[in-house]
Amino acid sequence: MNTFPKEHSQEIVECPHCKKNHSLAVFHPSDLFECPETQQPFGITADSVFAAKVISRSSSKIEPSSNEIFPIFSKLRDIENITPSLLPPSDEEHGTKMFPLPTVPKNVNQIGKYLIEGILGGGGFGIVYKGYDTILRRHVAIKRSNNPLEMDQVELFKKEAEILAQINHPNIVQIYDFNIDEKKIPYIVIEFISGDHLGSHLKKIRENLSKEDYLLTVVKYFAEIADALAFLHEKKIYHQDLKPSNILVSSDSKHIKLLDFGLAIMGDQEVSHFEGTCRYCSPERFDQGFKPTITSDIYSLGIVLFQSLTGRVGIPGETIPQIVSNIINGYTEITFLPGEVPEPLKKICLKTTHPNPKNRYQHSSELHFELASYIAEMTRINDYPHLYLLDQRGRILFPIIQNKYYIGRSFGNDLVIQDDTISRVHAMIRTDKDQSTLTNISQKSPILLNNAPLFYSNTR
Repeated sequence: MNTFPKEHSQEIVECPHCKKNHSLAVFHPSDLFECPETQQPFGITADSVFAAKVISRSSSKIEPSSNEIFPIFSKLRDIENITPSLLPPSDEEHGTKMFPLPTVPKNVNQIGKYLIEGILGGGGFGIVYKGYDTILRRHVAIKRSNNPLEMDQVELFKKEAEILAQINHPNIVQIYDFNIDEKKIPYIVIEFISGDHLGSHLKKIRENLSKEDYLLTVVKYFAEIADALAFLHEKKIYHQDLKPSNILVSSDSKHIKLLDFGLAIMGDQEVSHFEGTCRYCSPERFDQGFKPTITSDIYSLGIVLFQSLTGRVGIPGETIPQIVSNIINGYTEITFLPGEVPEPLKKICLKTTHPNPKNRYQHSSELHFELASYIAEMTRINDYPHLYLLDQRGRILFPIIQNKYYIGRSFGNDLVIQDDTISRVHAMIRTDKDQSTLTNISQKSPILLNNAPLFYSNTR
């Protein structure tokens, strides 16, 4: 039986679609509801695209009535934002779709040059549509506000687009467009990724993998996220909203894509007020005058890592005030059952989530190196040939588990080496049964192999 510790108001409204009266459980003024008769979305504020007429409003209450309609999207009802006990039963069959998604409003069948094919998700900011670019003939994701915005709010939307435009990394979603439609509603167009959010994906694969393979898969994903964070932090970009629902696993490539830069900040800026998903926030995020830092992002990633490894949340609490209090006071449940997780992963989790920022990893590249080193140690070295990469801090073991690998500076390669002396596509490793060959496909410089130069188009 569900309990509802979060206070809400009960409102009787006239639906703009079916014109019938409905009783709503309202957690936040921006809540979005679905008409039970027409399955069309509507809001309760006057500036909503489909605004319901409020007939009566009760005082705040704890226990809901059985006939109340819950929001399909709410700022206060994100699955990671508060406890699941605040939510109606999840739809396990649909994985990440915690609530039934509304159908596309009848008057939203095209945004600019993009045909609208469906809805991918949404939140307090608006709705994310699946669209089709009629000119470039490709699918896209369109993040669009529910309502016309004031200029300062449009600037926030534009800021997210500007930050994404600075980023070119294989594990970060790519931006295609930003515009404001004829109704003065802003939208951002990004690449469409077919796949599951991290939590749903891990839940699916956990049942089919051995414990060792599952942990190794998790660490590989988080090594990619840490690499993406290192790239962001080098540009002084701080994500500020790392959580499972903002991490996507592509069903095509099986690689990670980092999403949602709505709270990201570039540069050394003081945050005027708190925004974010409390359960994944670092203690210092709640300090007055907080400025985003590398270590704050690392803390959030550590909380997600612990949850991914164990299946348990790291920060306890049934309500937002309880969660915040536990974070500020350093009370976590980041503990491990005997034999649950290898010692190196325990140390990584504990270091990333240390209450004191000075005791965490100071750079995301350090965390990436630790995760990559674990992958090297745990990979069964007799199964595959390996490539050893050397840097100033030690050795990374890269398993050659595909028939063909491309190495170079550009992000389209299987192995990316960010060095100006490396060509965009420099070499190819091919494995056939027990034999591996290396081909130099760079006209720029030879490869030194066993102290002998390997020139362009030569294979050894």
